[in-house]
Amino acid sequence: MTQEMFSNATEEFHYGSELQGRGHMTRLDTFVGLSILLLASGAVMVGFLNFQPKDIDPTVGIVAWTVAFFFGFESCIMVQSVSVNRMIAVCSPLNYDYIFSRRVTGILITITWCAAALVIVLYYVFQVLANNSKESGREEYFILAYDTLILTQLNNGLALVLFNPEVHELLGLNFWRLRKKTPTVIPHSTTVAVGSFANVIKLDN
Repeated sequence: MTQEMFSNATEEFHYGSELQGRGHMTRLDTFVGLSILLLASGAVMVGFLNFQPKDIDPTVGIVAWTVAFFFGFESCIMVQSVSVNRMIAVCSPLNYDYIFSRRVTGILITITWCAAALVIVLYYVFQVLANNSKESGREEYFILAYDTLILTQLNNGLALVLFNPEVHELLGLNFWRLRKKTPTVIPHSTTVAVGSFANVIKLDN
């Protein structure tokens, strides 16, 4: 049953209703969104000024960075999957079980882990090529590797924004609308519940 809560004497709140959205953006939403954007931008700028201590074994730094980058990239992909999952649950609940079945979920998890491992390998490939390249163009390798890292961080935040029901409706994106397959076999009997005592009547076709 739906659990009801009351924030004050005049306002009624249904548990889980925040997933449905309000249908419009308020000033508070704009203020919170801009605050998060400014704080994130400030954190990035301060991060550029962060100096690492010296005399650290390179192996320790490489292992720590690999673990952090692997799970960071994996979480970015999972955030996008969860965003799509919640969007379909709110916008198209009748198709939810058909789209996000156990099989589809397992495939998404497998693809996520394989993609994260592939990106880690490619990142080291770019670094090796750049460090051992004696020709012009090594700067492009470093720029491409750095942009890949920044792109994963942008996807992490943009997924939460673009798959928001209100933003999705504002942009007019309807690619998520999928039709659920209907059974082709007609049942031989139809069960109808009638009355307060739920009397069952079977109507033979």
